[in-house]
Amino acid sequence: MKGEIMYKIKTPSNLYNGITSGIQFKNGIGLTNEESVKNVLIHDFNYTLIEGEKETQDDDIQLSQDVDKYHKGSGYYEFPNGETIRGKEKAQEYLLALKDEEGGQQ
Repeated sequence: MKGEIMYKIKTPSNLYNGITSGIQFKNGIGLTNEESVKNVLIHDFNYTLIEGEKETQDDDIQLSQDVDKYHKGSGYYEFPNGETIRGKEKAQEYLLALKDEEGGQQ
């Protein structure tokens, strides 16, 4: 799938886990490389297009693997700075913010 455009779609609910128009959604986020499916989800279901970039799926997989390094069990993630976050999605957001912060400090 490398080189194809991946569309990252968000449902109105962050809690939605299921399948719509053949696309698997987890925590309200789904990926498709089919423009026609993207259009149906956006126009008919009022979902939101978050990204339409190449290799989005690879980035999501990498972030998931990165955050897994900090998992301590029972849904808790502990980061090197001592911060503890509960929930994988929140931990991923926190890790992204940390990486952005580090990237800006040079």
